[in-house]
Amino acid sequence: MVIDDGSGIEDEDLPHIFSPGYSTKIDYETGQIYRGLGLTLIKDIVEIYLNGKIKVKSKFGKGTIFIIYIPAKELEEDES
Repeated sequence: MVIDDGSGIEDEDLPHIFSPGYSTKIDYETGQIYRGLGLTLIKDIVEIYLNGKIKVKSKFGKGTIFIIYIPAKELEEDES
């Protein structure tokens, strides 16, 4: 579980946060738009390589919680 007490994610953005290239972050002074790949990569690693799930709960203005579920067998070392 990863928890922050930042600004949270608006309800209309939540369905899109794991989409490649999606970002709500922009630096208006420089015009730099963030790439929006971090959450996509994390979701792929968790779901594809670790057979897990990732869920998010957020309240705009209150913070965000990411909950990652990974089956214990995926984390055990293969002794063969």
